[in-house]
Amino acid sequence: MDTEYQNIPVEQVREMISSHHENSFVLVDVRQVNEYQNRHIPGATLIPLAELVQREVELPVDRSLIFYCHSGKRSQAAATLVGASRSNQKNDLYNMVGGILAWNGMVLSGVPDLKTFIEAGSIGQVFHQALELERGAERFYRLLHGQIAEERLKKPLETLARAEEGHARMLYCNWVALEEGIAPFEEVYSQLSGDIVEGNQDIGALLHFFEANMERPCLTAMEMALQIECMAYDMYRSLAHKFSGNPLATVFLEIAQSEKSHIQIAADAIALCP
Repeated sequence: MDTEYQNIPVEQVREMISSHHENSFVLVDVRQVNEYQNRHIPGATLIPLAELVQREVELPVDRSLIFYCHSGKRSQAAATLVGASRSNQKNDLYNMVGGILAWNGMVLSGVPDLKTFIEAGSIGQVFHQALELERGAERFYRLLHGQIAEERLKKPLETLARAEEGHARMLYCNWVALEEGIAPFEEVYSQLSGDIVEGNQDIGALLHFFEANMERPCLTAMEMALQIECMAYDMYRSLAHKFSGNPLATVFLEIAQSEKSHIQIAADAIALCP
């Protein structure tokens, strides 16, 4: 009998995440909630193994599913369970060998704070909150730009700042496509406070952290940027899952897709640090 899934190493998972569009796969963490909160791969959807059968309906049938856990044992069981009910799609099911123990890439702690989005009373409020975070990230990068002395690092920070405004414009275009009577972008954007970034981190607190860690300002700044972009990617992937079946899901997947290029910009800039 053929295996219902494929075992793949972490290197192949990382390549799939970086090279495939966000609407083509779902990374599924089957560990317990506390394990996920401690550290998880950015963009992973949490569905503990014990809940998998009841929640399998949350997993899209038209996308590849990549399961991982602590060491690879629980994810193997998850792939087997899902594979048994999707025998005609076995080539789209993957078990990441070695689990997060073998993963040597970026990890995040905590769970994306989606409360404001989920409790929003209207589509407009959802978009407004997303725009606030993009505006906050742009402001933060421009403030860092003024703090960094190395000219070679000003370019990636300026690129990231412009990219955040680009995300805001993308969100706005999707907003006006779904609702009428929205004010022009420049008016909406100029009225945003931009006091927080993804992960609901306060800009003032982030700047205080930067100023308190000035031994290697370049490395500190770019590692902060990398963390923010990974948290943004994590948040938008989680929002796409929460709004599954809603037009907003497609919007958030597109934003998540472009966040990967931001992560690469920050990663490349770290290599420039003395």
